[in-house]
Formats: sequence, structure tokens, C-alpha cells
Amino acid sequence: MILDNNLILSDAQDASTAGFSENIIDTVEVGDAVNELYFVAYVETACVGTGSLEVKLITNDENDATIGNWKTLWTSGAVPVSNLKDKYCLGMIRLPKPEKVKRYIAAQIAPTSIISGKLDIYLTDNPQTNI
Repeated sequence: MILDNNLILSDAQDASTAGFSENIIDTVEVGDAVNELYFVAYVETACVGTGSLEVKLITNDENDATIGNWKTLWTSGAVPVSNLKDKYCLGMIRLPKPEKVKRYIAAQIAPTSIISGKLDIYLTDNPQTNI
């Protein structure tokens, strides 16, 4: 699968650190293609720890550094670390209808007692289902 660099939210991002994805996507730059995209979140390197991990698709009208100001469009729920093996899919969903998506899209990573692990999170028009 070929990914557009402009649609990558996280590339091997540390799963043990809470916060935003490495990148925030401006839907104005993506244009009408945003209506055909899927949000995909995978474990790239198995997670180690005793807790869980939650990944959220979030959106906002402003590129605001305060996560609490962003609206959650989707959440993986808390996934136990025992499930977070290499290539585990945390979620693959089509972006919600355009009226629900604001100008900016990001991912929020919320680990609990995760020591290490890496995540790949991106938008694509052609999600790969055979990983």
C-alpha cells in the first residue's frame, strides 16, 4: 500500500506517551478527497506494559494544542496490552460525514501503564486488510 505523506498522522510513534499524533491534518489541504478516506491505526511494534491503550480520532475547527478542546469522532476503547501485538489493528473506519469533520483531524493516544511500543496511524482511500 502506498501512503500519501500528507495523510500520515503517526509513523512509528511511541505508544507510551499520551498526547496528539505526530501530525495534524488540515482538511482544507486534502480537499474533497477527505470524503473518501479511512482512519487506520495499527500497532507497528508490540506494546509492553500492564495496562491498556486507547486511540481516538479527534477533530477541531482550530489547530489548538489543548486536547480537551477537540471533539472525539471515534474511539478504539481501552485495548489491553495483551492484545497489542505487532500489526494489531486498533481501528479501521471510514471518516464520518463531512458535516461532523471539522477543519483539523488528529489522533489522540491515551496509554495506561504502557512501557514501550510503536503506532502507525494514517488516513487512506484504500485500507489494506491483509496485514
